[in-house]
Amino acid sequence: MVVAIVIGVIIFISMVCTIYRKLHRKYTLKQLDKMDGHQFEYACADILKANGYKHVKVTRSSGDFGVDVIAEKDKVRYAIQCKRYNHKLDNTPIQEVVGGLAYYQCDKGAVMTNQYFTEPAKQLAQVNDIELLDRDTLSHMVDKTEKSFDDKLNLFRSYLTGSSTMLVAYLEKCGIYSRIEDINTNTKTLSFTLKLKFADDIENIKAKKKAISKITKAKVIDIVQNENDMITIIVRTPRKYRIKS
Repeated sequence: MVVAIVIGVIIFISMVCTIYRKLHRKYTLKQLDKMDGHQFEYACADILKANGYKHVKVTRSSGDFGVDVIAEKDKVRYAIQCKRYNHKLDNTPIQEVVGGLAYYQCDKGAVMTNQYFTEPAKQLAQVNDIELLDRDTLSHMVDKTEKSFDDKLNLFRSYLTGSSTMLVAYLEKCGIYSRIEDINTNTKTLSFTLKLKFADDIENIKAKKKAISKITKAKVIDIVQNENDMITIIVRTPRKYRIKS
């Protein structure tokens, strides 16, 4: 019986993870090249997060004082301008981000782009200690974004496998026979829909709310009775297992 439970759970988890991967923002340089400026700013914010930057925030679209994204890494607060261009960048973005440093009270400035920089721009950046994240650097950061997501997905898959299997096994130990019918998830919640062998077991499951929370390592938000002897257990996904799409 346990083997059957595990096989069923693995099938559903594979489906869930496949959906997650399709919804995940997977960036390529080609996709970034086709974005407008606003889209590129948010893409850069995502890429920065996956590369270890914390407290990443996109500034307002107008009146941003030459800074598109604020981020922090290694206790250094960065003011970053994001430029999606079709040609090399000149001095202008460097000058703008230098001007925005004081306004946003940042320690260091940077310019992030899908292109490269002219020699005068590089020289000006060096004089003002502005970090330049050009196309080659961006490509490397995109690769790390994909690896970061894969690591999170594997952790999430492991959590789903363990919690689902233990949930069904626990109910069976209590004399409640069921099978996983569906698994749904978003950023913060996770739901397990179970097909019960006996409809009378629904009330028994509701009475085991605390035990279910302990098994799934998550707070049970609700237990909903469905049609056809099915029940859906909704829990708050533990923060360490959450994946932001």
